[in-house]
Amino acid sequence: MKCRPLLLALAALSVTVPAVARRTAPADPAAISARHLARLRAVFHEAYEPEVLLSAIAYSSGYPEYLVGLRRSGNRYEAFAVRASRAVWGYGQVEMFRSRLWSMGRLRRGGGFDDRSDEEADRIASTLPPNPLDLPLSRCRAEVDPPLAENIRAAWQERFLLVPAREPSGVAGREAYIARVGSEEREVFDSEWSSDDDPQRRLIELAISMGRYCDHGQLQGSGLLETLATPRPR
Repeated sequence: MKCRPLLLALAALSVTVPAVARRTAPADPAAISARHLARLRAVFHEAYEPEVLLSAIAYSSGYPEYLVGLRRSGNRYEAFAVRASRAVWGYGQVEMFRSRLWSMGRLRRGGGFDDRSDEEADRIASTLPPNPLDLPLSRCRAEVDPPLAENIRAAWQERFLLVPAREPSGVAGREAYIARVGSEEREVFDSEWSSDDDPQRRLIELAISMGRYCDHGQLQGSGLLETLATPRPR
């Protein structure tokens, strides 16, 4: 079912929202990553709307997450972007400190450790609404001419199919994208060691240039045409 990831994400929110409460959670990194993935899918639920042809949710531990995509309505196309005002990963950070998978504090003179992990969890939680769905979001949209939209779809599909078929993990840390075409999702990574013709890098560049085009509403300076003109891998 096409909406299954979103339905699972919404169902998981009843479990994930209390993560900001002051309590000790089981120290299970995989479970925390799964809850983070559920939050991402719920916050950026527009990626799963039937009129969205392709999309990518960008997530990292270093900046607020965002969604870019291409939407069709009849014969009209538009690029769109949704950006979170605060990092969704903040809820995961609270869990990490509560469970002591992460610790913060200082060594005492003479030995011992002054654990301030709960204080740090409280600090992060105070910057977030209790429900991730209440995070303020900013949006932009920009019309795309049908020929350009078809070029974007073809390039996205080509690069997507060359990416290894990995299920999204929700593991925060390095820059990752949940790329989507139709009902199929794949996790995409970039690396400083990636070659210029690496399909993952080329797909990420396309997503970033679409976001720039959406932000400014013009092709000039977005890099979109240049990204589409990138030669195929040899």
